[in-house]
Amino acid sequence: MKTFITLFITVLLFSSCDKQNEWLEVKSNKKDVILSTAADYQAVLDNLFRLNYNQASFGMLCTDNVTADLALWQQADEPSRNAYIFAEQILGTPSAPSIGWSSEYSNIASCNIVVEGIQRIRNNVTLAEYNNILGSALFFRANNYFSLTQNFCTPYNDKAINSSLGVPIRRTTDVNEKSVRPILKENYDNILDDLKNAEKLLPDLPAYQTRPSRVSTLALLARVYLTMGKYEESLSCSEKALSIYSELIDYNTLKENDEFVFPVYPNNKEILFFAGSSTYHPLYRYQYTQVNSELYNSYQENDLRKILFFKKGNGGIILLKGQYTGEYSMFSGFATNELYLMKAECQARLGFTELAMETINYLLKNRWRKNTFVPLPAINADAALHIILDERRKEIPFLSNMRWQDLRRLNQEPRFAKKIVHRLDNVDYVLEPNSPKYVFDIPFNEIEYSGIQQNIR
Repeated sequence: MKTFITLFITVLLFSSCDKQNEWLEVKSNKKDVILSTAADYQAVLDNLFRLNYNQASFGMLCTDNVTADLALWQQADEPSRNAYIFAEQILGTPSAPSIGWSSEYSNIASCNIVVEGIQRIRNNVTLAEYNNILGSALFFRANNYFSLTQNFCTPYNDKAINSSLGVPIRRTTDVNEKSVRPILKENYDNILDDLKNAEKLLPDLPAYQTRPSRVSTLALLARVYLTMGKYEESLSCSEKALSIYSELIDYNTLKENDEFVFPVYPNNKEILFFAGSSTYHPLYRYQYTQVNSELYNSYQENDLRKILFFKKGNGGIILLKGQYTGEYSMFSGFATNELYLMKAECQARLGFTELAMETINYLLKNRWRKNTFVPLPAINADAALHIILDERRKEIPFLSNMRWQDLRRLNQEPRFAKKIVHRLDNVDYVLEPNSPKYVFDIPFNEIEYSGIQQNIR
């Protein structure tokens, strides 16, 4: 049985990939698009502007890495302004943007089409095609569900995992399936199940950085396990991924005065999976993002990240400079630097002090001006952990929602809990550790349509 999808899919499937453009030329003149070959399903997954360039980044507006003056704040849309001041209600009006909800579920719908469709034609495709397409769809689905849990669910906590509400789970193309909010454990179980299956199916390295692979699947698994506090599992996945690919850029090879410092896709050798965030709000967008002075001042003078990531603007404000993507979008994929950070953190948490410091110092040696870096010491695992978490913030300060996710998980440890203060027009707006405001409100139209329970902020 062939899969039929209405004409909107022709827009959904648009991308710059040559093979996909050829596919569209054939399909675009038809009222209904018929997906019937491996190439068709691969084209769905190669839709860069949906599956790769549509990653949620809204949480960054609520972190301690960004700041804003009144003029910049006033330029933002209502949800962005509300998020920055930790308002009780972020969306403001029923017509306000959905902050990553509809885009994530649209991506999940595409993945479900591929999962079901490729299994129908399994006997008509090669094993390599089948494994790669199915594995990629499972990776994308898990990645989108993980993003939803980080924005619309309470932070993972073993004691509350069976009582906290998750987000609706869609694993089929049945549009009549009723939306319900399961317990959060079901979300994480489904995410891990998809990723474990994807790891078995995908090749070690991708044909293109925009496609999933075993190494990027292991990176996502490591990230999920880290969020869950499963440090042995996260360490294992990090080490497996680094055994496949472990390249780092020596920041001394980058040109400090270039507007775009980092190599543009596909020339950044650290990137395992290329993806960019949706960054339409001026509070968090290239050349407009104002950087918290505490973050900026935490870098030492010979730390090249201070020069490559940031620049000074009018009035001494600090602005974001270097985009890891090599262009305007914020990076939200997976790269080896995050693998080293996760490996080091897990080693420290498991008591392997010397190994943890070896790992973080290896990363830092590639970030400092040549012949100036002196390996950082740590007297015990706790001291190592503090150093590594500080360096984590400095290494990936604007990696999509990562700082937001880190604050959510670290707030559950009193020694790392942090109060966020955003000052605007001489008024302080405060986000307390473990506040219910670490969960965004679900879009009004979803509540009205499905009747699911709204989050309380």
